[in-house]
Amino acid sequence: AQRQETIAIAQQQETNTTVLTTITDIIAANPVSGEPWRFLHVTDGAAGGTGAFENPLGDVTGATAIAATAGNDVIYVNAGDLTGLDGFTIPANVQVLSSGVPQVLCASIVGVIPLPGSGTGTLPLLNCATVTAGGLTGVVAMGNNTTLSGFEIRTTGANENGVIARNTENPTIDRNQITTTGDAARGIFFRADSATLQNATISGNRITTAVTDAYGVFTYASGSSALYTL
Repeated sequence: AQRQETIAIAQQQETNTTVLTTITDIIAANPVSGEPWRFLHVTDGAAGGTGAFENPLGDVTGATAIAATAGNDVIYVNAGDLTGLDGFTIPANVQVLSSGVPQVLCASIVGVIPLPGSGTGTLPLLNCATVTAGGLTGVVAMGNNTTLSGFEIRTTGANENGVIARNTENPTIDRNQITTTGDAARGIFFRADSATLQNATISGNRITTAVTDAYGVFTYASGSSALYTL
């Protein structure tokens, strides 16, 4: 049997006339859009893959290339063999979650549900190719309404950042371990250039820097920029 890319939830209902019990399967749906949550699976060290549970992709970049931006897609990453994964840019309205920390999603009808297999304690490692977004170099670049949760991120070069968010809205950076060793590096870099970066959420991250001119969390605004709710 093949597992589907959605989550089915068993719901039991009991009525006290003749004690009739009905069990139905409900597909976990995004309460905002009403559409089913869709999962793209990634395992470090996997070869090829389609993103299905039984056939995961071997890098997050493969998942971001096919993720839809309607708000229902979750890229779910397993630590695998810890050989290390390339950096990536998260498309708007997409969540990139790892199984290393406990993860939950809100679903219509049933409320908050835990993601199967999450909470292993082993964080997927991001330490390979970097990305460039808006002239900034980093391991992960956030888009609007995106989440990055449960990764170990390492950078070694000068001016290389762990996570960058430039002129974006509603980025969430949650429970990651970020280490930089290069000059002028930043663990998390928020930047607004004659634009607005707003409603950024930083929660439960551990950031380590190795040189005196590096920063854990750095915010920068220029021109008519504004930074809100960091």
